[in-house]
Amino acid sequence: MPRTFLSIQYLRGVAAVLVVYFHTKVYLADYAWGLPRKFGYSGVDLFFCISGFIMMHTTLGRPMRPVAFLRRRFERVYPLYWLLTLTSLGLYVVLPSAFIDGSATLSHAVLSLLLIAHDDAPVLKIGWTLVYEVYFYALFAIMLLIPRKGPRMLALLATITGLVALGALLTPQSPVLQTYTHPFLLEFLAGAVLGYALRSERFPVLPGVVLFGCVLVGMLLMGLGAERQSGDGFSRVAWFGSGATLIVFAGLCRERQGQLFEAPWLRELGDASYSLYLAHPFVLTAFRQVGRRLGLAAASPLAEGVVVSTAILVSIGAGWLLYRFVERPLQAFVRGRRTRRPSATDIDPGAPIPAPLGS
Repeated sequence: MPRTFLSIQYLRGVAAVLVVYFHTKVYLADYAWGLPRKFGYSGVDLFFCISGFIMMHTTLGRPMRPVAFLRRRFERVYPLYWLLTLTSLGLYVVLPSAFIDGSATLSHAVLSLLLIAHDDAPVLKIGWTLVYEVYFYALFAIMLLIPRKGPRMLALLATITGLVALGALLTPQSPVLQTYTHPFLLEFLAGAVLGYALRSERFPVLPGVVLFGCVLVGMLLMGLGAERQSGDGFSRVAWFGSGATLIVFAGLCRERQGQLFEAPWLRELGDASYSLYLAHPFVLTAFRQVGRRLGLAAASPLAEGVVVSTAILVSIGAGWLLYRFVERPLQAFVRGRRTRRPSATDIDPGAPIPAPLGS
């Protein structure tokens, strides 16, 4: 069974671009754009489902100590996030007018750097989804104490559904408790179920037309959900989470049957998805600032559309450059700091799937 799934890499890239597309609605709200953008919000749900899949699939059938697992996850998530969070803090001090909103107290900055849920979004607001990622990693690390894959899957299922049910029953007012019992956890769980099923060789063999139908239904759920779902609770998960799960499922089925197309550029986009995800708010903020100075928001609808399109393309290019010249060397440096040879229990369980948007 392949260690890297092309369908997952492709979908990572797609999810990152969806996030960028949605955020043009936030950062470039004054610019005319005739097409709907709210469906791009579903990129986060796609990311969460993919993350659950990777964590489950890559840790089944091999010994993996919780501490080693968490170290690998943290090495992957934190270095680039810290670099860009500190950059954001510096810019906030030097040029606070460039920020839509924000705060920079010491406690807020520390909790943001640690990706611990608190009463406000992280300093680098896009990092709010990374708070969920790190929380899921912590829950999953506990599950690794269970050696057999069946009981491990059942324990994860019981834990997540229990937490979400508790949140639904108690409806906590604390943002911290809301985060740690949020229905978003069900999207990680859906991905984990797919990972377990694939490892257990229980994936069905479906004809291409059925899989194509799954993708269409998934896209339809995301599109309709953009207009019909309300808030970020169960309604969102029902629309976006279900759509994301169907799309991931169809991609994995197609690849398992050896019928997935090769697209090196899309795979490269998937590799750069974390950098793209973290970097695009800086690019869109720069476009907003320059647009204000040049009065571009008051130009013709065509000119405004060109600005939005260019901002998306520049964001993708900047994300790739950050990946190529910062993220990848930074990862090599961090992993090169280890003085001992990694053991079989330290196998890297795939790259983490960053979160997506934060508006």
